[in-house]
Amino acid sequence: MVLDRADPPDSHLVNRLDEERWTQAMKEHDLILDCLMRRAGPELREILRTHLMNKLASLLDHLPKPEPSVAKPRARAVAENGVEHLESEAVAAIPASVK
Repeated sequence: MVLDRADPPDSHLVNRLDEERWTQAMKEHDLILDCLMRRAGPELREILRTHLMNKLASLLDHLPKPEPSVAKPRARAVAENGVEHLESEAVAAIPASVK
């Protein structure tokens, strides 16, 4: 095990609220380091994408929910490789050839 899972730092407070997510994030970090050591670029790309999408979901779960009448959609759901995630307008504007 590369990272210490016993004492998460205070800077990761959102994940500390959810012990299951913290454990999963540490597993993802181990996979990221493994891919880096093996120079497995395509595999690393997928693991990083999954890790960051999981982090986004964790953050969104802990943010206050806006009032329904005030909220306006700023992101759209996108299915990629069988995984649905939110894509912001800024990301949607990036040409597919660059993503």
